[in-house]
Amino acid sequence: MDTQRPFSHRRALSHGEGAQMMKVLELKDLPLNERSCVTVGGFDGIHLGHRVLLEEILREATIHKAKSVVVTFKIPPKVLLKRTPYGILMTLDEKIDEVAKYGIDYILLLDFEDVRNLTPKEFIEEIILKGLKACRLVMGFNHKFGRNSEGDTAFLARNLDKWGFALTIIPPVIIEGEVVSSTKIRKLVAEGNVRKASLLLGHPYRIVGEVIKGHGLGRKLGFPTANIKTHPQKVKPAKGVYAVIAILDGSEHKGVLNIGHRPTVSNKPSDMQIELHIPNYDGGELYGKPITIEFYERIRDECKFPSLQELKAQIRKDIEKAMEILNGHRDKDHTVDNCKGSQPDKVPTDSRT
Repeated sequence: MDTQRPFSHRRALSHGEGAQMMKVLELKDLPLNERSCVTVGGFDGIHLGHRVLLEEILREATIHKAKSVVVTFKIPPKVLLKRTPYGILMTLDEKIDEVAKYGIDYILLLDFEDVRNLTPKEFIEEIILKGLKACRLVMGFNHKFGRNSEGDTAFLARNLDKWGFALTIIPPVIIEGEVVSSTKIRKLVAEGNVRKASLLLGHPYRIVGEVIKGHGLGRKLGFPTANIKTHPQKVKPAKGVYAVIAILDGSEHKGVLNIGHRPTVSNKPSDMQIELHIPNYDGGELYGKPITIEFYERIRDECKFPSLQELKAQIRKDIEKAMEILNGHRDKDHTVDNCKGSQPDKVPTDSRT
């Protein structure tokens, strides 16, 4: 029986006729009553490397007439244990919704504290074999699991005969000479390099939030802005001005977004502000509305200008530049198929025939 969750966690798949709902599981819902093909990982951001893993378990599940299962954490352990200075690329809701789009049958959500003391052997035998009845396991080349990250693909390969399932190891996905990883993408976003981050993700980096009331300073300058409140653990791009697409009520709007402390209009220290301007927006009141922001490119640093007139002149230039960038991006698609060098440098390795 799957865990009952809010509708956003149980959304019907958006593609394919007769699509099934992905079921969200926790440990208390195990064991499954049917065999499965399983992949395990953090899946923060669902980047191009994750896409290869997801497509591989779908392929193998179809061949072997088994269910496809993604095993992941509610909060990535690196973030939970503060082993990274950055936050998360995706909230749990976003991760579940994104995995569901691939047509996965089940996603098993783990609380790190429930499994942190399991040895690699216990993790495989109790969760993967006994709980999920895995007949095949698909793992990334560098994935670690079990207590103190003691388990790896070499450990799995040594024990295949005893456990009786097949193992497929997915090699790294390399873009522009770099291995795609959530750690790398978090760093790129935090540095403001959203163009490179989006290339490794295979889609624009996104934040989801709510429009809240601000101080009305943008309107006084002639450029009304929507102030956006986001999940506190999301990685925020570096301070600066960005070309973005805002999605409101299902419609896309080109815009320019500032992240920072507004030094020209305020001499007082303030929390980081996220302010969006949509040129010629006439869609009505925004306060309280959910909003998704897609980041395409960083235009410039946040600056303090000598006067409001100079600030206004620069905002006009920012809008012009943002429109130029976004008009160029509309004909492009950040997908694995259109990213040069984004496919694995070799085919998946099956460690058991």
